[in-house]
Amino acid sequence: MPFRLSNSRPLAYLISAAGIAVECRLVRAFEDKIEIYAPDVSDLGHSLNRELKLALTETISLENPGEPTRLAGTGSDPDQYILHLAAPHHFWDAALAAQADNRRRAFRVRTMEFGTAKTRPLLKLISHVEQGESQFTGTPMDLSLGGCSLQFPRHRGQRLPKRNSQVVLVLEAPFLGEALRLPAQVVRHFTHTKSPRISLRFEADGSAEWLRKEYRLQDYLMERQREQIRFRAA
Repeated sequence: MPFRLSNSRPLAYLISAAGIAVECRLVRAFEDKIEIYAPDVSDLGHSLNRELKLALTETISLENPGEPTRLAGTGSDPDQYILHLAAPHHFWDAALAAQADNRRRAFRVRTMEFGTAKTRPLLKLISHVEQGESQFTGTPMDLSLGGCSLQFPRHRGQRLPKRNSQVVLVLEAPFLGEALRLPAQVVRHFTHTKSPRISLRFEADGSAEWLRKEYRLQDYLMERQREQIRFRAA
């Protein structure tokens, strides 16, 4: 039985001994194998039952050595294949994590890049960091699906939440409708400067509630990205 199914079809690469790489999508994983969809496998030459590597990147490196495997047809679809791996569940989870990380990196805006005067009222963002009964209003410098960097007035520096502490980031903008409350952890803490700032990493738990929040934030980031593209074009 497969131990995990996903509609997201994580991306991976089949790499031949000659270093030729083709994209494939992971379809489902079993205890000792992974089923993949690879329409361009012919680019690898005659590779059925020959040694290949399955990797998360197009090139093999010390950081991404790839998993040795052999290609076998499924018989049900000419573009679907079976790969036998030593630890398929580890590779599957790593592929999902890489996909989530790439998605979070793709949806990112440097909110101070053009100054607040360049932002439409609908998208103007007000942000607070809450910790218990304390609330700190800051200026978002960088915002993505993975986290946020905020700058604060100098006099608030010594009172800001400490590194590794748990907080809630509250984002308000007309575009968002209801305020967005995102649990986060403080991962960087710069308070001995003229412009104190902290960096937050959102505590994504994969729940339905979190995904609803993440998609609302994604819609906002997409609109900010469109706005910045229009500004550059002008």
